[in-house]
Amino acid sequence: LRLASNLRSSCLSLPSGLDPLRPLKRQEDLLPLSSLLASPARPPASWVPETSVPGSAPGPTPRSRSRPDTELRSELPSLFQLQPEQLDCGAAHLQHPLSILQPLKSSPVFRAPGLTSVAVASANNYTVVFLGTVNGRLLKVNLNESMQVVSRRVVTVAYGEPVHPVMQFDPADPGYLYLMTSHQMARVKVAACDVHVTCAACLGAADAYCGWCALETRCTLQQDCANATQPHFWTSTSEGPGRCPAMTVLPAEIDVRREYPGMILQISGSLPSLSGMQMACDYGKDIRTVARVPGPAYGHQIAYCNLLPRRQFPPFPAHQDHVTLEMALRVNGRNIVSANFTIYDCSRMAQVYPQAACTRCLSAPWPCFWCTQQHTCVSNQSRCEASPNPTDPQDCPQILPLSLVPVPTGGSQDILVPLANAASFHGAALECSLGPEDTFEATWLNASVVRCNQVAVSGVASPRGPGRPSSPPCPLLGSHPPSPSNLTPALRLQLPLVHNLDPKMGPKAGGTRITIHGSDLHVGSELQVLVNDTDPCTELVRTETSITCTVPGGAQAAPVPVCVRLERRGCVRGNLTFWYMPNPVITAISPRRSPVSGGRTITVAGERFHMVQNVSMSVHHIGREPTLCKVLNATLITCPSPGALSNASAPVDFFINGRAYADEVAVAEELGDPEEVPRGSRFRLDYLPNPQFSTAKREKWIKHHPGEPLTLVIHKEQDSLGLESHEYRVKIGQVACDIQIISERVIHCSVNESLGAAEGQLPITVSGRGGADSGPMRTRRSKTLGTCSVSVIPKSHPLGLPSSHHLVGSRPPLPLRSLPLRFWVNILKNPQFVFDIEKTDHIDACLSVIAQAFIDACSISDLQLGKDSPTNKLLYAKEIPEYRKVVQRYYKQIQDMTPLSEQEMNAHLAEESRKYQNEFNTNVAMTEIYKYAKRYRPQIMAALEANPTARRTQLQHKFEQVVALMENNIYECYSEA
Repeated sequence: LRLASNLRSSCLSLPSGLDPLRPLKRQEDLLPLSSLLASPARPPASWVPETSVPGSAPGPTPRSRSRPDTELRSELPSLFQLQPEQLDCGAAHLQHPLSILQPLKSSPVFRAPGLTSVAVASANNYTVVFLGTVNGRLLKVNLNESMQVVSRRVVTVAYGEPVHPVMQFDPADPGYLYLMTSHQMARVKVAACDVHVTCAACLGAADAYCGWCALETRCTLQQDCANATQPHFWTSTSEGPGRCPAMTVLPAEIDVRREYPGMILQISGSLPSLSGMQMACDYGKDIRTVARVPGPAYGHQIAYCNLLPRRQFPPFPAHQDHVTLEMALRVNGRNIVSANFTIYDCSRMAQVYPQAACTRCLSAPWPCFWCTQQHTCVSNQSRCEASPNPTDPQDCPQILPLSLVPVPTGGSQDILVPLANAASFHGAALECSLGPEDTFEATWLNASVVRCNQVAVSGVASPRGPGRPSSPPCPLLGSHPPSPSNLTPALRLQLPLVHNLDPKMGPKAGGTRITIHGSDLHVGSELQVLVNDTDPCTELVRTETSITCTVPGGAQAAPVPVCVRLERRGCVRGNLTFWYMPNPVITAISPRRSPVSGGRTITVAGERFHMVQNVSMSVHHIGREPTLCKVLNATLITCPSPGALSNASAPVDFFINGRAYADEVAVAEELGDPEEVPRGSRFRLDYLPNPQFSTAKREKWIKHHPGEPLTLVIHKEQDSLGLESHEYRVKIGQVACDIQIISERVIHCSVNESLGAAEGQLPITVSGRGGADSGPMRTRRSKTLGTCSVSVIPKSHPLGLPSSHHLVGSRPPLPLRSLPLRFWVNILKNPQFVFDIEKTDHIDACLSVIAQAFIDACSISDLQLGKDSPTNKLLYAKEIPEYRKVVQRYYKQIQDMTPLSEQEMNAHLAEESRKYQNEFNTNVAMTEIYKYAKRYRPQIMAALEANPTARRTQLQHKFEQVVALMENNIYECYSEA
């Protein structure tokens, strides 16, 4: 069991001489600790409260099993000097104290890295373990009764997103499992049985949930099969493929010339009793005959079936003496089991095998007999004449091998043909046939030799087309090709040659484009480039002197031969070798944030990039078109981030030389079964809103005098992109504005050259490096003498407090130190932050007056007014003293209220959290609060130390524990406890 990530408890201070990392072996060493971590990076196995484990069996809670404090205290070694309050370690955070009475030891039955969650179920004598992974996969491991892994499967739930530790089976339907990832919740079916289409595949998959539904002939969950609880209707995978329904047909071979009363079907395997069911034998093409079952016999069932009528026998295929049919047993309108039988015809032997009819007849797999006198094959031996007939293929007449002497074209010679087993037809009239038309007279010399008289070669026909001789008419005697003098003089012999290839190496993943240099490479109509003698190159482009193609992937890093083959013949002369090298490795990408419009330059670090010819970057799910990257050197690649459809975090894929990059470390740790193609990308991009910019002046136009440098001050809204100074560019028209200062909220830039004298509009663009869309502003030249103005486009900004305000050590630019005041003034002046309204100039002026009155009412400084004071301060000057009294009375009432106890405050906060738990991302909020607390850690610690209530409730100690746990620093936790 892993320590639950949400359990955070107090730490004990250990006396000197005791190693906090030493494993506790003796029973008296076992303390009610939440955990003893083996290293700062990875906690060892620890207990969690049973009530916290989903799906745990009912029983006593850990509190009921833990020993009293007095008993623990009496058994502790003398080296432990614990204070009474230390015995309640974790009591302030956990409902159940943690303790280990007897440690359990067991060998793991399955190991895999990157596991994040576990859910266990029992089904059909199997134990099924569902394991979530860090890369968004669900691994299902099936264990038999001996707790041995019999199969495993992988389902990709959300690629690249870790699975949440909590997984829960659907209470209404245990055939589904609920799980969560960073951005979604999924209801996953525990088994995909329907992917198995045969009984053997279904039961051989060893999936605990799947089984074969016999009368429905499909692989299903048990609850999806009708009458599954009755015997033999549903077969579990635990019974094995040997229990699949099977059928044997008797007789298995049918003589086309015999009559058969019917066929016997012997049915075995797991099938319910077929008695009383509607049955038929299905031969296909809507041909069926009646079937009947007399009853079971010796552990199997017997059925009888009429053979299909002779007129419906299928025709024999050409050059074949038999035809194979499939017959299925049809029960209640569905074919549940099938078997093959053969219909044969012995008399077709002489037609199908005219030159080896006797041998084929006697070696047939069905009973056939050879009649020597009739020279025919029959299925009934009584049809042969009463003469010696061969019974073995070796007894058939045969022509033995002979040797021939070549003769000139047009000449003739006598050929002696030796025979074997020819005594039965010695003296019969014979002819020598050489080809379909050439026959010659034959003479018996004795019972074993025949002479073919004056066999002549008719010559070779003239070439059909330039340089293409026809096939010789008599291959028995051989022939000679035409002499070169008969060829067309204009033709010449061209022999392709290869010289070298470039590049000579590439990743073993494939995709490298190589160029083979040579001469006469355009010769021939068919060309192949084979790598390692078997794998063809693709996307071939060839010219007279070069061939370009894409190398396939290799099995391992090693040199392999490259062969250029023309017209399916041998390789073109020339030794070519291509070296498969280890694949490029991507180790990191930076930065990992991008505006939703894309275009930010992402630096990719890694190794062996010198073999990369092209690389592109794409984003899963929310990404737009992939972007092309640039290889800088062997260790660096830069890519513009692709645009995205929404603000979210998404996994990133790289395609190197057209092949999807799979991180070899991730692939080596793959959890899935071999059937799944590994996807190794472990990098993600966080897409955030585009940065927003506006001019620093409230006026809508900025005046500029000709001849002076134009200085532009641009306000930048807060964002989380973390753009560096070199990533900003400002342009006015086509003129670059030199950036002088970049702060958190302001950009200063200047243009020293002339912007042009023509009147018109000049677009001003502020962008991140790579062309991130930031919302352009526009400038135009006014008809007023010598003025240049800038108009502001942005009409809405994200709601947020100024980043310069801090609760601790605050030095805001305005004399306002009240957080509510700063907050409400922002809302009063900019209601469009929270309401969907259009703020006109008139409304904006009125809101400014109201906001100023609110500021003055909350201010503790004296109101200093004069003739130069702004109008919005003068309008409510008389009412400000009364307003201040209202504000003072409000805070006085708060001060006079009865202080809340810690328990009341915790209960109130818990209730408020429960009300809005589904409306806010608490993890993000807690992270932001922690960043603030960490930054001002000394000041917070000093304030807690000075507060009596904080000292009494040990808030300082708890705060330090939170910091240690957030930083995963157990050493600091021990040292400060």
